[in-house]
Amino acid sequence: MHDYQEKLEFVKKHRIALWDSIKSCYREGSLDGNIMDEEPNDIEGVISRHPTIRLIACNGTKSYKIFRKNFNIQGIDVIKMPSTSPIPGRYTKSFEGKVEAWSRILDYLV
Repeated sequence: MHDYQEKLEFVKKHRIALWDSIKSCYREGSLDGNIMDEEPNDIEGVISRHPTIRLIACNGTKSYKIFRKNFNIQGIDVIKMPSTSPIPGRYTKSFEGKVEAWSRILDYLV
């Protein structure tokens, strides 16, 4: 699935929402480890407007840490997934390993 429109149709069909845990931050370069002065996104607002959310899957360790630092959401599963970034990191998995890990969300899809 390489076409952007095809990807949009997939997430809409399966009722998947994509949202950053960070609204804004300072970062020199592209590494998550360089993120500073982050301001969290309004995750609680999204959840209150969409009360059927059952899972929050954080894309990588930094997203998960930011989420846990700023939110204590009850009644929704929150899991840390391997980053989809192609940039090698400390916890880099193979493509197959990422697919296997991300398949955990299948139980939540409609």
